[in-house]
Amino acid sequence: MAVADLSGSVLWFFFSRKNILMRLTCPFCGPRGIEEFTYMGDATLQRPGKDAEPAAWVDYVYLRQNPAGAHSELWYHTAACRHFLTVDRDTRTHAITTTGTT
Repeated sequence: MAVADLSGSVLWFFFSRKNILMRLTCPFCGPRGIEEFTYMGDATLQRPGKDAEPAAWVDYVYLRQNPAGAHSELWYHTAACRHFLTVDRDTRTHAITTTGTT
């Protein structure tokens, strides 16, 4: 059986040994590959109060900042301990400065 040439495809990018993926350090499980986690969004987002105007809810549900630089994110460790983590990451360099629990 012939092996398909995957060079140049998306599969080759993800399965290539030359590809360096981002790693997160789980406080419970230690350093793990990013494929074990699910990105859950901005960790600094505040839910509006129950008496808030509809415009505040529209902003909360649909509008997001896209910062270039330091950003606090919420991640879920899907493949192992199933804990939520708060990760402080620079969106320009992917450098992770802090990882903690929520």
